[in-house]
Amino acid sequence: NSVADVALYQVLVVDTQRMHKLTMVVQNSQQQYMVVRDIPAAATVWSLRVNSLSTKPARGRDGTLMVPLLVGTGGDSNEDGAAPQASIELAWMSEHPSLGDNGSLVLSPPRVDMPITVLSVEVQLPEQYNFNFTGTLQNVSIFSHKQPRAVNYQTSRHVTEKGFK
Repeated sequence: NSVADVALYQVLVVDTQRMHKLTMVVQNSQQQYMVVRDIPAAATVWSLRVNSLSTKPARGRDGTLMVPLLVGTGGDSNEDGAAPQASIELAWMSEHPSLGDNGSLVLSPPRVDMPITVLSVEVQLPEQYNFNFTGTLQNVSIFSHKQPRAVNYQTSRHVTEKGFK
């Protein structure tokens, strides 16, 4: 079975819009698609990169997003017999009611059809608000776990955008 070794869910909250990004490193045992739930049908998918290659998600009949996992892998397993890795970067924007003067905000990462070993969540909120967190998240200034990086696993190279400084 496939498993996500590490995942980072990031969200930027700006008035009525939220920009989301899910970055993952997946050990894939030849699963063709990863099912992503809880992304609203009205959300705008800005980009999907699998193994640093741009690709398009498909929509399932139930409204889920289907992320192709075999892009850029050549479909082969690693030499040591382990399942091949895939890096996934999915970005989308969603519209929500304004927080107003004293609003509340419920954030939950999208659900995927495989276990995630380590999930980190980064939330950027407007500076004019004071926030209180409830639930199981902890407010930290630096993550204690290694974060996922965009990698082309066919060439084993770390990939950065052109012009990145």
